[in-house]
Amino acid sequence: MWIMILSLMLVAMQAAAAPRIEWHHTYRGNGESDCRAVLQADDGGFFVVGTTGRARPDFYRMLADVWLIRTNAQGDSLWSRTYGSAELDECSFVLPMKDRTFVLGGRTQNAIVDGSQITDGWLLRVGANGDSLWSGRIGGEDSEDLICVSHTPDGGYIFGGNLSWYGSEYMDRGWDTDVWLVKTDSAFQVEWTRKYGGDYADYCRGVLPTENGYLAACWSQSFGGSGTWLLRMDARGDSIESRFFDGNVYSLLPTIDGGFVLAGSGGGDFWLHKISAAGDSRWSHTFGGAEYDFCGKAVALTDGGYLLLGSTHSFASQYSAGWLIRTDANGDSLWSVVGDFGSLSSFAAVELTRDGGFIVAGTTKLEGDSCSALLLVKLSAE
Repeated sequence: MWIMILSLMLVAMQAAAAPRIEWHHTYRGNGESDCRAVLQADDGGFFVVGTTGRARPDFYRMLADVWLIRTNAQGDSLWSRTYGSAELDECSFVLPMKDRTFVLGGRTQNAIVDGSQITDGWLLRVGANGDSLWSGRIGGEDSEDLICVSHTPDGGYIFGGNLSWYGSEYMDRGWDTDVWLVKTDSAFQVEWTRKYGGDYADYCRGVLPTENGYLAACWSQSFGGSGTWLLRMDARGDSIESRFFDGNVYSLLPTIDGGFVLAGSGGGDFWLHKISAAGDSRWSHTFGGAEYDFCGKAVALTDGGYLLLGSTHSFASQYSAGWLIRTDANGDSLWSVVGDFGSLSSFAAVELTRDGGFIVAGTTKLEGDSCSALLLVKLSAE
């Protein structure tokens, strides 16, 4: 009996063992660089997607390009491409396509108004060799930015983003930001757009289709303080109901039981919040130490668990380190990995690899560098 119990304990310990760091690489861009996504290629290598640019001090504007790096299976750079105009172009997400191309989504500058950069939502389709296949803008007279995307049951897409407009009375005739949703067909042709928000700043962080419409997770300042705003819409995008939660949401994920999970930061800790299909709170977990820890992304796993990514000050040797936490379906922590590769490191994207491990991407600032670089970390299997 004791032998059986000890054996079961050893199996459980092995199943919850944290993966080890196998290798890591950094990639310097043109000024400050931010990571947005990482994908595994057919040959076992990787695509790292980010933005690289620098401030333009004469106009107090930002110059940036979308940056794509292709590596081999060991993380060595094979080639890199940048995409964009002479001004501001940024990527927020990557949408893999069935033909092994992928669509980069974000924003591109179209004007300067009173010294402010005005952007349109931007889609750029890229081939596996890095060639630009097509690009398109989505927007109007205001400043728009695409943040996230999900597939819809009819074969199209629902995009979540932000729309900034000038002239808000509550912002002293200045800029205000509202949540912006865009529904397209399978060819990315716009079917409808909707705007949601109150008197102050509201930002979309995630959007998903539901049985009868859509659900958007937003960060809001408009409804009695700042916090997470969960907005439910019908199939045409008309608002049905709203609910509010404490915390700053950054990811919205479906759960295997038909509910949803919100992930982000709250009170200086990582925050994971389970809600039912009806929008009711089920449980909430926080993860962190004595210092400030920030969660900027979450990924759902096939076993119902989650990966939370961000940065930790609590467990860093210097200012911050990348932090990856693995949970089960109930939100309980199974293991975590700290990536302390420079004075300022952070994890922003993760994918499972074919060998059962993980590829993690983010940013770091190396000794002697004034600007951040992209970071790629390979982890072993659990």
